[in-house]
Amino acid sequence: MKKIFAILFMACILVAADTAKVDEKLNGSYVGGGGETNGKPFTKADLKDFKLVIKGSQYTLNTGTGESVQGIQTVDVTKSPKNIDATDGSGPNKGKTILGIYEIKGDEFKCSFSPPGKPRPTKFTTEKDESGQWVHIWKRVK
Repeated sequence: MKKIFAILFMACILVAADTAKVDEKLNGSYVGGGGETNGKPFTKADLKDFKLVIKGSQYTLNTGTGESVQGIQTVDVTKSPKNIDATDGSGPNKGKTILGIYEIKGDEFKCSFSPPGKPRPTKFTTEKDESGQWVHIWKRVK
């Protein structure tokens, strides 16, 4: 009985580890290519200084405010759409986890997030409801 329990326990650990993998397709440097918040599209001026670098589970984000934010992310590639959770290690949301979804198509990385403490978004658009959700469309720098 102990042997069966140990095997089942190890199988559960392997399944859990598999769902929180790093998505190697995300690795790279990106610039802002589009997006919206509360139903309002970002302007070219908004996106001018948007930069993102992802290396494994680490990210560095600059949205043009002059302050870079570093953090860690985990993904669940078994969900549809794929889930992404990001925890800032610096900045105004330091230590807070935001829930999101993402997709990768060619050199485009699209993600949608909700503010800390809010439910995960279900689509890649936002509403004019002041929910605070946002969508970023990132273009890979070659």
